[in-house]
Amino acid sequence: MSRGINAVQEESELLDGKKSSLIPCYIGSSPYWQIDRTDWASLAGQAFVIKSITDAKSKIGFFKPESGKWARHVSICEAVYAHFGDRKNVIGPIIVLLNAEEVSVAAEPVTANVVISNGYGTLDVGGLAILSSFSITGKVKGIDYTIEYDDTGNVLIITDLKKALGTNVSVTYSVVEKLDTLVFTASTFDAIDYFEQTIFKVPTVLLAPGWDDQVAVPTENSVGSMLLNLSEGQINNHWYTQSYAQLSSTARDSIASEKAEKGYNSPKMKVCWPYVKKDGLIYCLTTKFVVAKMKVDISNDNIPFESASNEILDIDGLCDISGKVVLQNEKAANSLNEIGIATCNFAQGDWRTWGVCMSNYLESNKDNIKPEYLNDVAVQMRDYVSNDFQAENFDYIDKPIPPRKAKEIVGDYQVVLNSLVNFGALLFGEISFNTAENPPSSIADGEFVFNIAETNTPPGKSITGKVKYTATGLDSYFREEDE
Repeated sequence: MSRGINAVQEESELLDGKKSSLIPCYIGSSPYWQIDRTDWASLAGQAFVIKSITDAKSKIGFFKPESGKWARHVSICEAVYAHFGDRKNVIGPIIVLLNAEEVSVAAEPVTANVVISNGYGTLDVGGLAILSSFSITGKVKGIDYTIEYDDTGNVLIITDLKKALGTNVSVTYSVVEKLDTLVFTASTFDAIDYFEQTIFKVPTVLLAPGWDDQVAVPTENSVGSMLLNLSEGQINNHWYTQSYAQLSSTARDSIASEKAEKGYNSPKMKVCWPYVKKDGLIYCLTTKFVVAKMKVDISNDNIPFESASNEILDIDGLCDISGKVVLQNEKAANSLNEIGIATCNFAQGDWRTWGVCMSNYLESNKDNIKPEYLNDVAVQMRDYVSNDFQAENFDYIDKPIPPRKAKEIVGDYQVVLNSLVNFGALLFGEISFNTAENPPSSIADGEFVFNIAETNTPPGKSITGKVKYTATGLDSYFREEDE
């Protein structure tokens, strides 16, 4: 039985034979044991909207390593820092979904001595201390002292509220352990269908930096492949989205085979390589690409008609997963784009995102790719119109739709399409309600089909200025005499 409102993405014909409101969702792990609540473990599998690093600290914990790659057990912190770490360029909000796998707690608590000076004491716990377990014998938290993590999530800060702790105090706390064996639980993804009622947001991009290659237990599928499946479907049977995945090859000549082996060949997934480095920290390029995408979308009134390619990145350079420098020129970057891999290019004095391609793209096969799958803009705008049409017309479900109301739906949404065309987001947009798609039997059963045709504004993937010599300028030697 057909029920509710939906938008069906239909295939087009190949062209002439050549044929946020927008918000990302990061899926992974964070140090949620740093939240000062006894039921901290219940946060596993939950989703949150994050608007700043301070917000992250209060909801999911935050840890920033001194150098190197962000570990999987704090993978979401990479996204938090990428979006909110630069106070002059804060880009948000973002959705974060915590891995449903619960962390292990060490059987024995830790006891340590802390020096108190000028009312404060610090204890380096490497971010592993369970905040709610912290105690000082004979003292009451919140009355005699407070305890919190520092801005990096590595060190505990003890504040002596009554100046009665003395100069040296014994403290006890529990720690988490076996984080290097943490697995990704497939049931984590179940929460996504309920985002509308739990966090009141629907993501347009899904990614799991640091987890792409890991198996989602108890399945035999990788996290990356499950992200791909999600983006090729619809969230809660309604909403269209895309996914991003990171390739981890260290050798350039193995990149294509890695992409093929993982089955990353969908127009709904953007695949990135290599990693990038900033101030000694290693980031997944997917994270930086999504930050760039969000900046572009926000500048365009949250209409995703512009690619995030050729956007300047605030990075020191490219590297592999171990931090080894990767050198890349534009020719090499273009060769990756030609097989459906987005990357970086150094141009005009800056590192830039590079690639309007989705993972389905093959330069050798581009004549057989349908126009709605040729680049990221085409995919984004198709998803945008599909989602927007549903959001605009959801209230008509289960209400009377006489002929005038059907005409109103057409008229009202044509205004939306016209505005997208006028804005430059589309080249063409038209909605219709025709007899062929709406036989009397379907209308009698309350099923109405509206046809929407749209043409995205293509990105300028290549601009060529043809320069040739002409002898015309030599005439200038004789013009004055002629005059």
